[in-house]
Amino acid sequence: MSPRITYLLALVVLGMLHSPVDLLAQCQPTVDCNQNGVADQCDIDLGTSDDCNGNLVPDECDISFLISEDCNLDGIPDECNPGMTELIGLGLAFGQGFGESISSSSEFAIVGAPLDDLLGTDTGSANIFRRTGTLWIEEMKLFGVASTLNDRFGTAVALEGDLVAVGAPGKLQERGAVFLFRRIGNGWWNYEATITAFDSQPGWLFGNSLDIENGSVLIGAPMNGFAGGAGAVYSYSLNAGQWLLDEKIEHSNGLPGDRFGSSVVQAGGRMAIGAPGRDSGLIANSGAALVFEESAGVWLESAFKEPMAPQPLGLYGLSVALNRDHLLVGAPGEDSGAGSAYIYDRLSSMWVNQERLAPDATSAGSFGLDVGLSIRTAVIGAPMAGISQGTVCVYRHESGSWNVQDGFLPPELQMPGTEFGKSISCEVPFLLVGCPGELYGEAVWISAFTDCNLNLEDDVCDVTQGLELDCNLNQIPDSCE
Repeated sequence: MSPRITYLLALVVLGMLHSPVDLLAQCQPTVDCNQNGVADQCDIDLGTSDDCNGNLVPDECDISFLISEDCNLDGIPDECNPGMTELIGLGLAFGQGFGESISSSSEFAIVGAPLDDLLGTDTGSANIFRRTGTLWIEEMKLFGVASTLNDRFGTAVALEGDLVAVGAPGKLQERGAVFLFRRIGNGWWNYEATITAFDSQPGWLFGNSLDIENGSVLIGAPMNGFAGGAGAVYSYSLNAGQWLLDEKIEHSNGLPGDRFGSSVVQAGGRMAIGAPGRDSGLIANSGAALVFEESAGVWLESAFKEPMAPQPLGLYGLSVALNRDHLLVGAPGEDSGAGSAYIYDRLSSMWVNQERLAPDATSAGSFGLDVGLSIRTAVIGAPMAGISQGTVCVYRHESGSWNVQDGFLPPELQMPGTEFGKSISCEVPFLLVGCPGELYGEAVWISAFTDCNLNLEDDVCDVTQGLELDCNLNQIPDSCE
C-alpha cells in the first residue's frame, strides 16, 4: 500500500474516532450514580455536578450514598471548605457595574450590571448563576425588553424560587420599570412581564429597589410624588396569570425629599422601608426607616425609626435588612462618610435596644451602604474603605451582644477601586458580595457558617447531628437562645 493511501486511511480512521456520534457516546451512562442519563465523569467535566473532594464521584452521590456527610444540609460534602470563590461566566462579558446589585438563594444568584453598554450606553444587564456544590456557573444573561439608552436595567434585583425581578429605574425618562423572568426547563429564564406604575411620572425612579417574598413583588420609587421625592413602594402579586397592583404604600407623614422607598425588604408579614432623605428637625438628610405589618391584606405602619443622634447627610435608611428577630439599618453617610449601622431587637410589634455599629479605621468608608441579616449574623458592606478597595464586616450575636468577627477580608487584600461590599446577599452559611468598581466588576461567594456555642462546629450540624436540641426548628441550638 502506498504511503499516500495509508495516510488517507489514517485520516478516515481518525475522523471516525472523533465523530460527533462517538463523542456523544462517551457521555452515555456507564456509571451514572445520579441517574440523569449522563456519565458521572461527564457531569463533572461539564460542570453539571461538582466533585469538590476529587474522588471522581459527583458530590450529590457522595452525600446520598453516605460516602460523605453533609451535616449542615448545604449540598456540599463536609470535608470540602468552599472558602471564597468568584462566580464564573461562560457566555457574554458581564458588563460594567457588574455587582452593583445582588440577590441569591441556596441554588441561584442574580447579579446586576446597570452600566453594561452592550445594547447601548447604560442599557444594563443581569446575569443568573446556578450553584452546583461549590461551583457557581452562569446560566443566562438577561436584558430588558425594548432596551433603550440609560435604562440602567440591573440597578436592583430580587430572586425567590424560580422568579427573578430586575429594576430599570432609568426607563421611560426615569419613570422606571421592572421586568420579571421565570425559570422554565433546564437553564432557561423566560420573560414573564413588565411592570410600570399606574401613575408614573418622569423622574420617579420606579424599580430603584426591589424585594420578593411569598410571590409578592415590592418595588420602590423613591422620587415618587409631586412634592419633590416623598417616595412610595408598590406591592404586586400574580392573579389569574396577571401581575396586579395590591397596594401603593406611602408614609402617612411623608415630606418632600424623604426618598421613601430607597430600600425595601419584606420578611414574615413585616416590611421595612428606608427614607434616607428624611430630615430630623433642621438636620438635613439624617434619614429614617419605617416598619409596616400586614393586617387583612393591608400594610399598616407600626414603627418609625431614626438614629439616637441624627447627623446631617447621615442617610440612615439607605439600606435595610429584616428577619423575624432583628432590623438592621445602614447609615453610610454618618461620621463624614465613614458610615454606621443600627440594629434592633423585636419585642412583639416594637423594635427596641437600638445598638449602633461603627467601623474601625480599616473598614471606614460608606460603612452601611448595603446590609444583610441571617441566622444570628449581620453583614455590613463598606465599599469605600481604604482606597475604595472596600470590605465587609460580619457580626455574630453572642451572649446578647453583636460582636465583630476579626480577620475578615481587610481592604488591603483588594485592588484600589474594587468597591468590595457595595452589594450583599446573606443567607448563612453563604454570603455573596458584589464588587462593581473593577473594570467589569465581579461577585464573590464566601462560606461563613455560624457557631453560636463556640464549639468549632457549624450550628446547623450541631442540630442535625443531635449534639444540640432545637425545639423550635429554627436551626439555632436551644442553648444559644
